[in-house]
Amino acid sequence: MSRAIKKEDLISLMEANAIMGERIHTTLRTDLTPEQRQEENEQSAMVLGFAKQVINLADVTLRAEKLMAQNKALKDSRINALIGDLEG
Repeated sequence: MSRAIKKEDLISLMEANAIMGERIHTTLRTDLTPEQRQEENEQSAMVLGFAKQVINLADVTLRAEKLMAQNKALKDSRINALIGDLEG
């Protein structure tokens, strides 16, 4: 059963970029102990994984929207069910 995606649940590519920038600045701080740096690196790796998923989801969504725009018969297809509808 698919769940409708709400706009407030989404993160934009620009927001993901800003978060990654913050992580880079934190990781490059010179006042961190080796243990703190290791912890920051682990957190950055986790954030990077999430950012990759945001980028992949954006790519899939754009491709699906392009296909549906080119072929109106796909509106009620599995593609639409997989992507989900945005609630207004």
